[in-house]
Formats: sequence, structure tokens, C-alpha cells
Amino acid sequence: MKRKQDEVYFEQGWVKFVEDNSLSDGDFLTFVYNGDRIFEVSIYGPDGCKEVRAVTEADDDEEDSSNDTDAISESEVVTTIPRSKNKGKSKVGVVEESDDDEEDSIYTDTETETDTGFPGKSKLTEDVDDSVKLQRERVKPKIKNPEAYLDNPRNIYFETGVKKRIYELLIHAQLVKDYSLKFEKNIYYIDNHKNGKLEAKTTMWKDQRVYIKKWQRICKRNSLKKEDGILCELFRRQGLVYAVKVHIIREKDL
Repeated sequence: MKRKQDEVYFEQGWVKFVEDNSLSDGDFLTFVYNGDRIFEVSIYGPDGCKEVRAVTEADDDEEDSSNDTDAISESEVVTTIPRSKNKGKSKVGVVEESDDDEEDSIYTDTETETDTGFPGKSKLTEDVDDSVKLQRERVKPKIKNPEAYLDNPRNIYFETGVKKRIYELLIHAQLVKDYSLKFEKNIYYIDNHKNGKLEAKTTMWKDQRVYIKKWQRICKRNSLKKEDGILCELFRRQGLVYAVKVHIIREKDL
């Protein structure tokens, strides 16, 4: 990796990484630095399901990079390969993840992110080879006939699952774009739990991905497992999403 002022770049290996992992438009990645020149990479498809893990090494070329080791090792880097006219560009913002159990999200704002990403944090911009053959088998949905579980079959919905990172619920950018979705700053999770609905903040990124906080609490209070199917139904009022109805289908019922 090469550090230049407040930016960090992968000098070598990115094109090969894209080729090796068959990255395609709409995928997004998380990079977790382990403090020893290694990133653990998780790849998620357009449906938000985790598909591939990869590890790449980066050499620190500058002396001052050692001073940033602790901060970077506690950070998670999120990137996306957007579906837009600017194909071949991917922007990475480094965001700090809280270890506090009371903090359900690594994000602190409900406003749309600006071009500068997260102030004070590093960002990475790198070219992606357009000639890469974009081939990878997609994860098959777990839930058969999902419309049967919806309160209203006309509502927009998507399938998700329990992932390693459960701090927020992701609503993929492509879904937001396809249906021109807009969200209240605070929405409700409705999961028919005895404690009632749960209010949570939303964050929209510049690429239109939306994250909803407190997903971890939904997972915990419903004892969700990786094998379970989860269907999220969006409730809208006057054009704004104000609630997410969480339908849980246990493994034995799939």
C-alpha cells in the first residue's frame, strides 16, 4: 500500500484481485486489516449475501505507516463496484467500528454521505480492469414463494440472512435505485417480538446503499441463525419507507 497525504492506495495487485475473484458491477467488499499487513476480504453480491472470502497482503512503504497500525486494525473498509456511468472506479471509505455493545452501528449519521466520505478517515480510489470476465455463480435464495409470507404482496421486499457483520441491515443500492426508495431518518423494525417494534436510524451512502441500525438487536432477540431465512418487507407511507417487517422462516420450514 502507498500512503499519500490523507489517501491510501493499493499500488499493485488490485487488477489481479478483481480477476481472481470475478468481481462484477453491484458487488461490494469489506476489508478488515489484521495489523500484520494482511486484509481479510469478504465479498457480497447484489442481494447482500456473502459469496467469497479473499486475503491480500500489502507492504507498508512509508515509515509513518506503523503509526497508523492500531487505528487501521480496528477499522473496516467498505467498497462498492457501482452500477453507474463511472464503471471501473471504486471508492473505499475507512470507517471505525465500535466495540461498545450499546453502539449497534459503525456509522454515526443519518445523512447522505458526501464525496469526501468520512472526515478524518482514509479513502482509496483505484482503477478496475473493464476487460475482466464477470462470471460468478450467484447465491440461490433460501425462501421459496416469498410473496406468501408478505403482509401485502405488492410491497417491495428482499431476502437476507445472518452474516458475520450484524450491526446494520443492508438495503442494496440497486434495490434503492430500481424502486426510487426514500427513507425516513428513523424507521421501525416490526418482528412480532414481545417487546414490540424497534426504532432505528438509517444511513444512506452516496452510492445509494442504505444501512439501518440495530439489526444486531433484531438478530439476538429472535435467536436468528445462519440457516434461517429472513424476508424484509418495506412499508411505505407518502413515498417514504417508515418500517421494515421482518419475516423469519426457520431452517426446518424452508
